Amino acid sequence: MKKILLTLTASFISLLTISQNIDKIINAAEVERIEKILAADDMQGRKTFTPGIDKAADFIADGFAKSKLAFFGENKSFFQEISMVKSKTVEISGTLDSLILHTGNTVLNTSTTKLNIDDIAGYQTIVIRKEDDFNKLVYPITQEEKNVL
Repeated sequence: MKKILLTLTASFISLLTISQNIDKIINAAEVERIEKILAADDMQGRKTFTPGIDKAADFIADGFAKSKLAFFGENKSFFQEISMVKSKTVEISGTLDSLILHTGNTVLNTSTTKLNIDDIAGYQTIVIRKEDDFNKLVYPITQEEKNVL
């Protein structure tokens, strides 16, 4: 019985160790070709909202199609549609410590359509001076779940 179990185990393990030759699937020349195309200047660094990112996406989708890769789920193409929402501050009026607030000196981060603040109780006040690094100070604030002016 032990010999049969040992033989079956060895047979099973030998099946797991057999694999495809990776050089038939991926080779250095093909990887270099793809890298050169995606790194080309006309791809514009594949930066968002540039024609370069669309060109790169078309190249990748064409490669998927040539390999006969199936679409994901119910999709009819290799592209995924998304919606982006961008907020815009329409009007700011008020004062804070005798400083008149306006869109040029105020940043809002809210999910409400209208924000009225009559009293700053419950708000932490942060002042960012022009010599401060705006991104280093503001980004961490936007990640917190507290009221900040």
